[in-house]
Amino acid sequence: MAINGTSLEPRPRLPQRIYGWFDARLGITGVLKYPMPKSVNWSHTLGGLTFLLFGMQVVTGILLALYYRPSPGTAYESVRYVTNVTSYGWLIRGLHAWGATAMLIVLFAHMVRVFIYGAYKRPREMNWITGALLLFAALGFGFTGYLLPWDQIAYWATTVGTELTDAVPYIGHWLLVVMRGGEATTGETLARFYTAHTLILPLLAVLLLGVHFLVERKLGMTESPLEPDEDAGSHDKDDVSGREPFFPNHVLREGIGFCFVLGVLFLLVAFMPPHLEAKADPTTTPQHIKPEWYFLPSYQLLKLFPSTTSLKSVPVLGDFFGTGKTISVLLIGLAALGFLFLPFLDRKPGRQIYLRRGWLTTGAVAVIAVIGLGIWGHHSK
Repeated sequence: MAINGTSLEPRPRLPQRIYGWFDARLGITGVLKYPMPKSVNWSHTLGGLTFLLFGMQVVTGILLALYYRPSPGTAYESVRYVTNVTSYGWLIRGLHAWGATAMLIVLFAHMVRVFIYGAYKRPREMNWITGALLLFAALGFGFTGYLLPWDQIAYWATTVGTELTDAVPYIGHWLLVVMRGGEATTGETLARFYTAHTLILPLLAVLLLGVHFLVERKLGMTESPLEPDEDAGSHDKDDVSGREPFFPNHVLREGIGFCFVLGVLFLLVAFMPPHLEAKADPTTTPQHIKPEWYFLPSYQLLKLFPSTTSLKSVPVLGDFFGTGKTISVLLIGLAALGFLFLPFLDRKPGRQIYLRRGWLTTGAVAVIAVIGLGIWGHHSK
């Protein structure tokens, strides 16, 4: 109502006006009230948990970077200073170390759920590809971050890990030199890994997350494959009957999940803090060098094809494959490509379980093989 052109309605309070300003430009209300699938459950929180853990990694990483000095003469001492002297430095470092493990586990579980739900099928191919690339980026975070303490185990594990690129046909040695900044693992390697860990990979991850969220916002979350008459992208997002809003229902669910994961991380930091071995010594090679747990499956696969195994006598293929190490690297590369381009390999439109028994069986065998190789690699000498 208005009298003489003057509205009698009370003027919104300052917080409401601020919210309205941002909402008009960012569409916040549309995001918060976004309808969730009818079959929403706790497994739908895995993607959000991954994002929250990534945010925690960014915050703890920035705090660690305030004290870290990326050079062979200062890296080890700066990490030791953070761990032993800085107030709560041990907690920040522990959350960053264990948070990386938690993020990889949750991200892998999220990809498994997406696979089971068939949520990679048309028109969600881009969502799967960006998710797979984010998984590869997370592995890159782990690989580059492992060297930064510059202790004995990190130095030699990185040396062994980077040597694997030398087995890539034709461009392997060039990749090795690019990664290390030379023929050997030196301070140049540390500088390059630090740059990749704190600049290149975070920018790549933010870009991929942006695309991932845009596609998710456009297409919505998928229903369970047990739901009848539900193919990928077929449901009407505007039909909110029987659905719940993203806020507060799903946000609360994700918040509870994150608090649980954070509690587990605090317990791990308290009772199993990350160790710092002796300072890196390029002249002394420790026995039984093994990578971090997420690279153990690849490590064990490489051991199944010893470097002494040769196909040099095989025409044409011998020149390309060379040694057993090359065979292992190529198998890992083919598996990664198959994982990345899965939506274009499984082209049938149906997402129901009974229509995808072959692919689900293949996925189960692959997961069992990865876990089995990891356990085998952990116990092998």
